[in-house]
Amino acid sequence: MARLSGGFQKLHTKLSGWRRLAILNIGAMVLLTLLLCGFTVASILKTDLSEIANEGYNYDEASRGDAVRNTFLFHSSLCTEPTARNVNTVLHLIVNAVSSAVLASSNFFSQVLSSPSRAEVDVSHARGRSLDVGVLSWRNALGLSPFKTVAWVALLVTSLPLHLLFNSAILQSADSDGSHAQDGGNCYVGVSNPLLLTVTLACLVKVIICVMIVWVLGPQESLVTPGDAVASFISVPDSYTADRLELLVNHPRHKADSGSPILWRYTPLRRLSCISRWTWTYTYAFFVACILVAAGVLGKEYQMIKNDEMDQQSLRDSSSPLTIMPPNSSVPFITTMFLANVPQLLLSVWYFAYNAILTRLQLSQEWALYSTSFRPLRVSQPRGQQVGTYRLQLPYKYSILLIILSAVLHFLLSESSFVVLFTDDDGTVGLDGSKDYQTLPYDLYVVWGLSPTYLAGLLALATAVIQIPWLLGLLRLPGHMPPVGSDSQAIAAACHVSPLSKAPLDEQKGGEGEGYEPVSMADEEGHGGLLAVSRSLLSWGVVKMPQAWYDAHVDRRNAPESRRAVEHLSFGTSLNGVKKPIRGRLYS
Repeated sequence: MARLSGGFQKLHTKLSGWRRLAILNIGAMVLLTLLLCGFTVASILKTDLSEIANEGYNYDEASRGDAVRNTFLFHSSLCTEPTARNVNTVLHLIVNAVSSAVLASSNFFSQVLSSPSRAEVDVSHARGRSLDVGVLSWRNALGLSPFKTVAWVALLVTSLPLHLLFNSAILQSADSDGSHAQDGGNCYVGVSNPLLLTVTLACLVKVIICVMIVWVLGPQESLVTPGDAVASFISVPDSYTADRLELLVNHPRHKADSGSPILWRYTPLRRLSCISRWTWTYTYAFFVACILVAAGVLGKEYQMIKNDEMDQQSLRDSSSPLTIMPPNSSVPFITTMFLANVPQLLLSVWYFAYNAILTRLQLSQEWALYSTSFRPLRVSQPRGQQVGTYRLQLPYKYSILLIILSAVLHFLLSESSFVVLFTDDDGTVGLDGSKDYQTLPYDLYVVWGLSPTYLAGLLALATAVIQIPWLLGLLRLPGHMPPVGSDSQAIAAACHVSPLSKAPLDEQKGGEGEGYEPVSMADEEGHGGLLAVSRSLLSWGVVKMPQAWYDAHVDRRNAPESRRAVEHLSFGTSLNGVKKPIRGRLYS
């Protein structure tokens, strides 16, 4: 029984922190992939070419291919009724909800992969380079192991079908001049079997990659959260950042040589100061550029509708105007599909940049709170008074809202830019019609549809949400701790604790709080005092050092008679008498 209990305890430890959330993400992805597999198989099996032909489609018997390469007629109704349009809208809502959930899980694993191990951090610090901790960062790519890099790229590649193909797997037919609506003709909603199959296979591969990530990285101690980094740097100090407080106090008014004491002039900063000006500039330049391009397209659409310049742009109704681009249907189906869905890929990049900004703002708040009170470290493998977490950085109240926002934005975009099939039986539009007999009915043309109504809604929502980060950034950070962002060298410089540090006797007790899971552990020996300190409640400020340290750290910039005392800033426990730094004093 004791052996069984010990086995469960080891399993709980191995699956704690980000690993437990990883299992939940994999479970959700498996469920969604199984649903996609079931729908794909049903779509292929129910693709009856003769039945479709009876609905009014004429196929060339020699070139229509098998069911896998064709389109399943999901719904058919009179064009005088809104049923087909409603079915198309509901299917696109489902598609965007599924893709947003899968991409959110993929983003979680991407952040885990981009999290460096302590060994990888040490190698980078030895080369004078920093890595990012707690955020998804491309800067880390060159400092990671080959497995992490390959798996990260594989996750990105398997995300492309969800961006470029998934929305176009749902197809709706229309008529060029409204004759169906007048004559009681049918409008159709179809499912492209080849596109749906490609997306399903991509999700299946993504699930396999995620399982491999948990399996391979299971025993490794990656620095996933800032708390992981602090615990690691306290228990095993980083020799490359010793006496390098200038890495932490990175402010224009603080100019010091490497290893020189810092004259404390810190004043509370706003949250936006934790993010570099360059990051703010290129992120918002990308946001604004996307909005301006979309606004230009919207203006052009309304001008075309107002002037009614071309017959082929007259396909619209009173509730949802629609313009058609390009006017020549000789563009192949695949090309049209990519043109219509490239904005989906750009929107995903837009969302990841938005998520990164909010993550950095939340990181700065969490970091600053360590100078206001004694707090536990939020880590992946909790010990002592450390706390584990089911999240990486953003709390659930933000993460869930961001996932919903992503789904809504992608849905609005899918209704703004999409592939539409339409007939031109009487030749009024004059499409020369190079048709794709392998995947589409004989008498349908593929065009790129744009809806200004939905595009206007997308623009309004996007313009509103980009105001949130900089407004949050105007809030002042609490306490007196300089922001470090996600910079590993700055974090390490803040973690050189005093050799006189002591851990409270109750440091073995588990902690809990909002977003945390309670933990406990048996007494462990042989790890030294620094490990015990890292497992205690911590605060950051002035800590007492041995006399030898004060003798070695003197103010050599002034004459002996005018030299001032130098003190040390670091983390400490409640037994260390951690104090607030005083303006005008020297610290190292």
